Amino acid sequence: APQTAHVKRTAQESFDPEAFVVRRSMPWADARGEGLVFLAFGRDLTAFEALLHRMVGLEDGLTDALFRFTRPVTHAAFWCPPVTGGRLVLGAGG
Repeated sequence: APQTAHVKRTAQESFDPEAFVVRRSMPWADARGEGLVFLAFGRDLTAFEALLHRMVGLEDGLTDALFRFTRPVTHAAFWCPPVTGGRLVLGAGG
């Protein structure tokens, strides 16, 4: 695959440290348009930020080829507290 191929730019095991996240996407369409909803689940934002930095070419100037035909329009990040013994752990340090 070319160096700019999405599969190559985001190969999680190619990062140091490894940048593992669970990724899921789902196409959508309605009367206003269509697109792809993308979700990434991870232990913290570090891995996802590393993936994004590589996609936009922050370190090496190579932009992910996915951006040749897609355009991100919005994003959000959410935190889910851990659960221990059936209870949410909301204190510092988990």
